[in-house]
Amino acid sequence: MAAFFSSPAKLTDDATTGPNDEGNDLYRFDVDTQALTDLTVDGAETEGARVQGVLGGAEDGSNLYFVAKGVLAPGATAGEDNLYLWTDDGTAKGSLEFIATGLHPTNWTNITVPFETHVASR
Repeated sequence: MAAFFSSPAKLTDDATTGPNDEGNDLYRFDVDTQALTDLTVDGAETEGARVQGVLGGAEDGSNLYFVAKGVLAPGATAGEDNLYLWTDDGTAKGSLEFIATGLHPTNWTNITVPFETHVASR
């Protein structure tokens, strides 16, 4: 089980939230291993990923769509609302794919994604 959240705080050693912690990064917390991973590390962006919000994802946490103003994958435009797909590919950070840019915030800021807690028995 995993939890996803964004924060302007540098919660991992590789977080890049900007010099004044103004740019939200997207994190994944694995409940089983207690591992916290910054999914949106970008060494080229001085202001961090600037995650704007999450649009949705798979119930099992295997993928997640989100919007960020940082350039996290080829094709994105700095400062624009870029749509990304994060996928759990078995590596520590997973993979990020740029989908589109120039999204209008009214198309995604009012989306309500139901939140459910799933507890797996061992």
